[in-house]
Amino acid sequence: MAIIKSVAYSGDSRTSTNNGSIEINEGTGEIIIRKGAKVATRIDSQGFTFSPPSGVRQIHIGSNPSNVSDVGVYVTKPGVDVITALGG
Repeated sequence: MAIIKSVAYSGDSRTSTNNGSIEINEGTGEIIIRKGAKVATRIDSQGFTFSPPSGVRQIHIGSNPSNVSDVGVYVTKPGVDVITALGG
């Protein structure tokens, strides 16, 4: 069973597991799931962003960072950062 801890940083509340694999940041509205030190999944107001074990963001489902009214499913080739490719 994982131990969960909550920490408040100057009005910003974070909840995470004892190994830091899941983090809920109430201030930014993000849920971050880590695999080791790398972010595997990030869920925020812009959408869902997934990374393979390499840690490079490869799949984004949600708003295009350079045009937030353009919503879609964006996938790049391995090793190409999807957010950078979208202009974000």
